[in-house]
Amino acid sequence: NYLHYILTLPDHPPTWFLNLSPRGTLHRLMGGVDQSGSLTSLLVMALDVALIIVFARATRGPVSSSSARLDWSWSLGLVAAMLLSPFTEEHHFVLLLFPLLLLLLGDAVSSMPQAERAALVLVIILLGSRFSLEQFPAFHQGALSLLATGKLLGVAGLAWVLVKRLRARANAGIDAQSVSVSGTR
Repeated sequence: NYLHYILTLPDHPPTWFLNLSPRGTLHRLMGGVDQSGSLTSLLVMALDVALIIVFARATRGPVSSSSARLDWSWSLGLVAAMLLSPFTEEHHFVLLLFPLLLLLLGDAVSSMPQAERAALVLVIILLGSRFSLEQFPAFHQGALSLLATGKLLGVAGLAWVLVKRLRARANAGIDAQSVSVSGTR
């Protein structure tokens, strides 16, 4: 059903400038090159399959209900929904508050390597920034449309940080204890 839904979407939402999904971004980027949209649809499907594989590998394995890994996996699921959705507007990003709060208020930040901390700061800046390029038609299609993908890059960065956190927990064998939002065990 999902494949049928994706392949039969009307032309307007994917190319609409306020559609911040990867699908919308690719449609705007390829709009002048791929008039029929078939190449863009294939690229979107390939990207979706790649993302599903990455997310499935990051969350695989048994997880107990009292595990911090369950929280990280659930957070990654929210981010995956944003990246796999064919239509995402700015107000949909409110769903990312849980993963951000989990990262910021738990013990995750203190145990992160410097590169992940820098990525998290960049994610917060990108997700919190406002873009007002929609008033300029030159930014609605083609290469210039990539300048308006900051929020999408923030979502992708958040996915990267969460995957790294899940892998760090799996590599360290930390799955027995839960870390609450307050940082206590």
